[in-house]
Amino acid sequence: MFDAILLQCVQQLRSERTISGIYHLLTGKLSSQTMQDAKAYQVEAFFGIHKSLSREELSRHMERLSGKGLIVLNGQYASLTEEGKQLISERSFRFDGLAYHQHVPVLEKRLMLLVQTMTSLSTNEKSFVPIIDDRKVQAWVRGVYAQNRKVVKDFVKELHMELESILSTCSTVEANLLSYRLTGSGIIGLTYEQLAEKWNIHKDDVHVLLQHVFHILIRIVKGSTNQYPLLKLCIEGLDASKLITESAKRTYYYVERGWTFEEIMEKRRLKKSTIQDHIVEVALVVPDFSIESFVSKEDQALIRDTAEALETKRLKDIFQGLNQRFSYFQIRLTLAHHQHQEKGGSLRGSIS
Repeated sequence: MFDAILLQCVQQLRSERTISGIYHLLTGKLSSQTMQDAKAYQVEAFFGIHKSLSREELSRHMERLSGKGLIVLNGQYASLTEEGKQLISERSFRFDGLAYHQHVPVLEKRLMLLVQTMTSLSTNEKSFVPIIDDRKVQAWVRGVYAQNRKVVKDFVKELHMELESILSTCSTVEANLLSYRLTGSGIIGLTYEQLAEKWNIHKDDVHVLLQHVFHILIRIVKGSTNQYPLLKLCIEGLDASKLITESAKRTYYYVERGWTFEEIMEKRRLKKSTIQDHIVEVALVVPDFSIESFVSKEDQALIRDTAEALETKRLKDIFQGLNQRFSYFQIRLTLAHHQHQEKGGSLRGSIS
């Protein structure tokens, strides 16, 4: 699966972004550029789905895909070969990275410890070492147990049925990976490395396949009413991802009060480029944010028309196409604002 994701990213980025752009996307870098790229190139589904990926590992994957004749590498850029293009249509994904990238780590820990705890207690195994060393998660599981301590065996049966229902919508390998990953009474869950060896796949495939399962689980459970009451507990409190950084929120506070760049820079002791990045972040996630104080409506239209005429999102090309009339900041801001408006605010962001 990981190869298919990389090929999809290469296709969507159209050699207008480097391999580093793919790395920042997959690891979920919370920067205005990465967020804007995710939306502009329609790869937001993959945002943050492999936070532990290293640059070196990604480079090895790209070299391998090149060796198989699926992509062509040109320095830091990649493009698909005809053979690579044929493979793209063979896979479909149910990721929703921008919405769920912050949810999955918490969900995974909750589910793993909940299964271990309830299955162990259901067989009177009261002494065991928790597989999750996270105080917040442990406290959450204790709370669930306290509310269900008299019906532990029924709880386990119901949780098993709910998981079985979710996994029936996944591929066989995905269902098996999650099943063997879980620790229960007398059963030790396998590590990513052990799972990779057992199914003869790369550990990065294990990672994204399991991520895929959790994304599917969240979507199904959120979309149901009372069909998955126990799994609903596992996603309790996991609201829509706040895709604007805390630093950008503070800048937004001053922008809304009419402060100038210079005033914000002095107050926050930040570079002008950093303040500009923050404003682009705001434009990406705040539906009613006006950018007219930075770019007039007429100039916005000109920038958009030029980008469409050139059929590119590469800032340098648009900058040159406009005869250097506008700054890179104005171009980025315009594209960010209007791609957000056109998609109806589908970044699901919040500044609250």
